[in-house]
Amino acid sequence: MMVELKFETVVCPHCAAGPAPRQARTVAADGQRRVTVTWHVASCPHYVADRLLAGQDD
Repeated sequence: MMVELKFETVVCPHCAAGPAPRQARTVAADGQRRVTVTWHVASCPHYVADRLLAGQDD
């Protein structure tokens, strides 16, 4: 049985970054077989918060 995943690109409402070289991204999956990729600039507070929540506070 193959599971079909749905992919969605999200633009951060704070920094409005998009897919581009040197941009950061957050990948998330939910129980509905959906995977989202949110793009950020590296200094975006949303990206910093995502890294802290993931335990990657380096």
